Amino acid sequence: MRRGALLPFRASALMACLLLANFTAWAGGDTETFPVERVDEIIVETDGGPVSLSVTKGPVVSVRASATDASCKTSRGLGGGKLTLTAHGQSSRMFTLDKPCSVGYEVGAPAGVRLTVRSVSGEVSVGPFSGPVDVKTGAGAITLNGPTGFVTLHSGRGAIGGTTRGPQVSASTQSGGISLSGLTGQATARSVSGSISLAWDALPRRGRIEVYTRGGRQSLTMPDGASLDLSLRSPSGSASSDFVRNPRSELQVQLRSESGIISLKKLRPA
Repeated sequence: MRRGALLPFRASALMACLLLANFTAWAGGDTETFPVERVDEIIVETDGGPVSLSVTKGPVVSVRASATDASCKTSRGLGGGKLTLTAHGQSSRMFTLDKPCSVGYEVGAPAGVRLTVRSVSGEVSVGPFSGPVDVKTGAGAITLNGPTGFVTLHSGRGAIGGTTRGPQVSASTQSGGISLSGLTGQATARSVSGSISLAWDALPRRGRIEVYTRGGRQSLTMPDGASLDLSLRSPSGSASSDFVRNPRSELQVQLRSESGIISLKKLRPA
C-alpha cells in the first residue's frame, strides 16, 4: 500500500478520537448554566456519585459535576425541555467490565421543574421543589428536604428519609428503612425487611394511606382528632392503635405486616 493511502484512515481515526474526547472530557470543576425558560424537566443518571438538587432563583439552571474521574463517561444535553445529565463508568480497554464512576452532580434549579433521578449506589438529596420528584437508587440513600409536590421514591438497599409536605408520596425499599415526617397528604410505603416510620403534621380529608412491611416495624403518628376508616393486620406480629375506626370516614388507612409490629399513635399538641 502506498504511503498516501494511509491518510484517509489517519484522518478518520483522528476525528473519532476528537469526538470521543469532546464527549467524555466534561467531568468536574466548572459550573455550566442553562436558560431557565428552556428547562421543564431535569433527568440525572449516575453510577455511584452523589446527586444534590437545590432550589435556586435566577435566569439559569446551574450544573456542576461533583468530582473529576478519568474512568467516567459524562454527558449533558438539552432538548425538548429536558436537561439530561449522565455519569457512567467506561469499559476498560482490556476487559469488558465497566470501571466504577464516582462523579455526581450538584444542580440548582427553579422550584417548579420536574425531577427524575436514577443512581446505582449514589446518595440523592432533594430540596423544596414544588414539581414532581421521581428518584430510584439501587443502594444509595435518598434524603428529602421539604419538597411539596408529588413524590415517588424507591431504593433497593438504601434508606429513605427526610421531610415532605406534598399531596402524595410513594416510598418503597427492599431492605432500607423509611423515615418521613412533616407529611400532609396521601401516602404509600412498602418495605420487605426495613422498618417504616411516618409522621403527619396534618391529614387530607379524603384519600388513602397504605403501609406494608414483611417483618419490619411500623411506627406512625397522626394528629389527635383524626377521622380514619382504619384497618390494621399483622398475623404473626402485633398491631395497636390510639384511634377508633370510623367507617364513614373518606380517609382510608390500611396498615399491613406479615410478622412485624404495627403502632399507630396520636400526635398530641405540644
